[in-house]
Amino acid sequence: MANQEHLKLLKQGIPIWNAWRRANPGIWPDLRETNLIGVNLVGTDLHIVDLSESDLIGADLREADLRGAKLNGVHLSGADLREANLIGSVLHGATLCRADFGGANLGASNLSRADFSGANLGFAILIRTNLSAANLSGASLHRAILSEADLTGANLSRADLSKAIFSDVKGLTQEQIDRALTDEKPILPEYLLRLSERPMVYQKG
Repeated sequence: MANQEHLKLLKQGIPIWNAWRRANPGIWPDLRETNLIGVNLVGTDLHIVDLSESDLIGADLREADLRGAKLNGVHLSGADLREANLIGSVLHGATLCRADFGGANLGASNLSRADFSGANLGFAILIRTNLSAANLSGASLHRAILSEADLTGANLSRADLSKAIFSDVKGLTQEQIDRALTDEKPILPEYLLRLSERPMVYQKG
């Protein structure tokens, strides 16, 4: 359960909350299991906040500071996180269907088993992220940067990978690429490029 004093401060508005955060840098706010459906949190300082299992469906988190935030199991379906900073955050098992992460920075985040189905990750920074077993079906990764990300077991069915950068990624297979949409070629890791350049060997008889 959330710390009620912390929740009361947040409900007083973004300016008061952000001022409190600046004045108390040593406090790690606890907003676990909070109902924040559709709330306006544009530009809110939520770095290292624990929002685990909270309900943020349809919330407006544009340009929010979520660095190092705990978002395990959070519900962010339809939320707007464009240009948000989520570096080092934890979204393990989060529900992010149809959320908009356009231009967001999710570098070094744990996104394992998160559900990004139908989400927009266009132009997002996903460098060194853990996307193992994540559901990215139908998501847009147009021009996203996924260098050094872990995509082991990720579902990329019908995902738009146009011009996405996959240099030095881990766990990406040709089968995953074949199930995705690539109208404009993505930049693939060298091991997949070498595989595609191998001559076909036909079995006799």
